[in-house]
Amino acid sequence: MIKRFLPVIFCLSLVLPGYTGSLPGNNPVPGKGSAAAVKAPTEPVLVIRTASRDAKVDQITLGKNGEILIPQSKSASAGSYAIAAKAPGGPGGAGTPAADKAPEGEEAKTANSRRSAKKAESAGVLADASGSSLGEKDKGFSGNGEDMGGGGLLSGLPGSAGGFPGGLLPSVVTDTTLPGVFFPIDTTTDPDPTTTPVLPGTALQALLEASVSDTGIPGAILAVQTTAGVWIGAAGKADVDANLPMTPNLQVRIAGVTKVFTAALIMKLVEENKIALTDTVQQWLPDLIGPGTVPYSAQITVAMLLNHTSGLYDYVGDQFFTDLLLSDPYYAWPSDSTYDEIIYWIYDSSFLPGTAFEYCNAGYYLLGKIAEAATGYTDTVENMVQTRFFDPLTMSKTNLTRSGQFEATEPYTRGYCWIDPTYYPTLVDIAKLVDTSAWDLSWDWTSGSGVSTAQDMLTWTKSLFGGQVVNAQSLTQMTTPQDPSSFGFGLEVSDNDPWFGEKMYGHGGENPGVVVRWLYYPDSGRTIFLVLNRFDSYAPSQMDVSQAADSILTGVSSILLSASQ
Repeated sequence: MIKRFLPVIFCLSLVLPGYTGSLPGNNPVPGKGSAAAVKAPTEPVLVIRTASRDAKVDQITLGKNGEILIPQSKSASAGSYAIAAKAPGGPGGAGTPAADKAPEGEEAKTANSRRSAKKAESAGVLADASGSSLGEKDKGFSGNGEDMGGGGLLSGLPGSAGGFPGGLLPSVVTDTTLPGVFFPIDTTTDPDPTTTPVLPGTALQALLEASVSDTGIPGAILAVQTTAGVWIGAAGKADVDANLPMTPNLQVRIAGVTKVFTAALIMKLVEENKIALTDTVQQWLPDLIGPGTVPYSAQITVAMLLNHTSGLYDYVGDQFFTDLLLSDPYYAWPSDSTYDEIIYWIYDSSFLPGTAFEYCNAGYYLLGKIAEAATGYTDTVENMVQTRFFDPLTMSKTNLTRSGQFEATEPYTRGYCWIDPTYYPTLVDIAKLVDTSAWDLSWDWTSGSGVSTAQDMLTWTKSLFGGQVVNAQSLTQMTTPQDPSSFGFGLEVSDNDPWFGEKMYGHGGENPGVVVRWLYYPDSGRTIFLVLNRFDSYAPSQMDVSQAADSILTGVSSILLSASQ
């Protein structure tokens, strides 16, 4: 069968390559933060003390005494960095959720039609111009390390119900000259700078600032955890039209990183003797597999779906599917125990099951259906991951729903995707960035519709690799690739990653409006979580945001390695 593919496909988790080009964007970094001092030789520069070593981080240069020299900007607003401020809707309150309403249409589904116009609504609270619209539990700077990390990585940070920043750091540094500016530099109390390693938070913030712009990548969130501590920062805008700042606490869509939740759920059901890795698709989904769908369903096992060796055709790369999807991106694809519209798109295969490796989103969609079938359809994936993982781990801002919508009461970032009317005239009249934050992700579901925060993802890392999510045998299976796959179960595995030259477990994700990178290094105890709120999923794209993400990671590795020497 001849298949047409887009040059760029969405929700694709990549084998994360190292990129050594220059950082995108031309935004100079303003001189903010208590660790910064401004010099004026021939031109104003921002001087940041990090490590007594010469190094160069793309556009950021470290001097011989450990200073980072960056052109000084006169245009940045301090309000862009405020995060504990009054929310819209009343003095000190959380504000009224702002509804993002999708276009409405007449519902007209027929037996021969795979599409219908459908109203979709998404409610969420966005940050206002002076900060983020936080609930009462999220205010203040006195909390602990909820949501951060893996194994024993945060053993010194007791959990709490508070959100960021109150739930993050026991001690912080703020710039008293710029009210609301917050630099979480170190997780230790009154560290001795001569003996205590300190994360170079100001340098990491500068890196983010240099990477965002209204015409490029609107906003970025970066979380870094090492044995020296924890740092979460943000730069740019969460909402370009409303000029609202990106802040570290915002909910984000995590695209393909969702697969690690799905894989963990399947392994948990294996532990509970509800599923076996040798079970087949046909065994669990006999009523959903019809003629011409899911070829080799009687041979494809759960394990093959988990490590991308099923050979199934991935509808995500189908041009016809893309055209259909963009005809109404708010459409909720129907699914129940006897009918699932997406499964009709899994109609071909690339190779015989188990004989090769090919990354496949469709396989992870089927895993979601199998998980629900294993309960006799008496439980949902959404509830299973909530009760088994997110609630016990106090990951209060993480969910996995079919639609991928944000929580109505939580602040979130919008996502942006470049759309050209030459190809998709029903969406735009002129080529521009389109807000994708209310688009329905039911077509992606257990492959890529998860929502989380930087803080929650670090908590997940701590819990997964610390043995709190699945047992030791399951974790070994998740982290051990089996030929012919280069993946474990829900995890990319690299013995020598391009940024730190270490063993790495992680995942990447790309969906319309978001690029995500999640990396964990077991030997050094390092975790990195990066989110950019733009991805041009559809050809022709205006910029390569994936490359920009990898460039930022190159900068992060240079800063961290310099600081540790």
